[in-house]
Amino acid sequence: MRTNLTPLALYANGNLGKSCLSTLVEVYALFFLTDVLGIAPGIAGSLLLISFVWDAMSDPLWGYVSDRLKRRWSTFTPHFLIGVPLTVVGFLLLFAGSNACDPGGPLPALLALLLFRSAYTIVDVPHNSLLVFISEDSEDRNLVAGLRILFSSLGRLAATALTAFMIQSNGTSAVSESFFDIAVVLSGIYILSLSLCAYSVRCIKLTSKSNQRHAMKLTKIASSIVANRNILIVFFLTAMNSVMTPVIAATIIYYSKYAFGGDSVGPGAVTLLTVAQGVSVLFWAWLTKRIHVKTRALVASYVAFAFAVTFGAFFASSTLTICITGVLAGFSMGGMFMLNWSMLADGLDQSEMGNELTVFGLYTSTNKIFHGVAQAYLGFVLVLFGFEAGSEQGSLNIDGIRTTVFALPIVGAILCLIGLNRYQASRAQ
Repeated sequence: MRTNLTPLALYANGNLGKSCLSTLVEVYALFFLTDVLGIAPGIAGSLLLISFVWDAMSDPLWGYVSDRLKRRWSTFTPHFLIGVPLTVVGFLLLFAGSNACDPGGPLPALLALLLFRSAYTIVDVPHNSLLVFISEDSEDRNLVAGLRILFSSLGRLAATALTAFMIQSNGTSAVSESFFDIAVVLSGIYILSLSLCAYSVRCIKLTSKSNQRHAMKLTKIASSIVANRNILIVFFLTAMNSVMTPVIAATIIYYSKYAFGGDSVGPGAVTLLTVAQGVSVLFWAWLTKRIHVKTRALVASYVAFAFAVTFGAFFASSTLTICITGVLAGFSMGGMFMLNWSMLADGLDQSEMGNELTVFGLYTSTNKIFHGVAQAYLGFVLVLFGFEAGSEQGSLNIDGIRTTVFALPIVGAILCLIGLNRYQASRAQ
């Protein structure tokens, strides 16, 4: 029996608020740290990596704690009441950093990042795990996963479009003030979005779907994931997604500024990427329903992504080609994210592993730690090519940065296709 669409949509709308905040951090934090706070790119990349590693550690731990608190915290509400205010405080402190501390000081930025990541986890892990609880119907989960990607795209669009609109000045001070104003607006969207989400799921109980009545030890849950080949491959796919996709938008931001000499081209191209990602969800949902096999649709999305990144690595040398790269990458990313989340929920049902919050905590920690690896990789490449914030970059340097960074997602897409081939072979046995 299909679930009413309204609570599904209100639940999925939580991704709107989360995406607003995560986009500004994941796409613009490195740029903000280097070009506004004046922190060296190697140190800035390391700060983001530390924050993602911290986040990756806190996700499974919070999921594990939440699994053990199911009797006392049987709904999403306590997580929301605690996590949302703290998340907003950490987020605003990060982008107020240029006013609260001396430019170039990495410690206040690191502390703000750690607070933001810790608080974000309190909301993020239970919200993600509710994909298992909100419906037992596989088609419903596809629909919810698609709606979540659509709302994530809307949040990404709000963040990137607002940034493109507000960052018009080349002066560091003006850009700094713009970032804080953007952070205030996005925080308001986050609070409203998560309020609607919490209201829609207030009566859903976080009870295990399996016959298991007790919480397994964290190490045993991790061992069970490793032993389950299909779930392990899903974890591998999200790790690759998390390495491949953040560097696309961040590279577009840097390349556009230093190749074309303006702050607005990059955010505009990332906005197009976001629109394409949101619109593509409709196509990927239609394709999955038509061919009845999620993995085949996912293979198609990775092939499209590999094509988009290859095009960007070798041909994105003008405003038009950068925008085309963004549209092609965004189109493929919609299917990659949507189907990956849906496959995890289905895999948990088939395994009857239980401890869903802990598993989703491990899953999101995998996502975030590899996001950190992506940021550190970009920072390393900038250092390798002698990048200095605000300086004139030669065409050879900036083109080399673009091609080198884009080589990573090309390799990642090939590895994902190999992993999916093994997943399909395992299911066929």
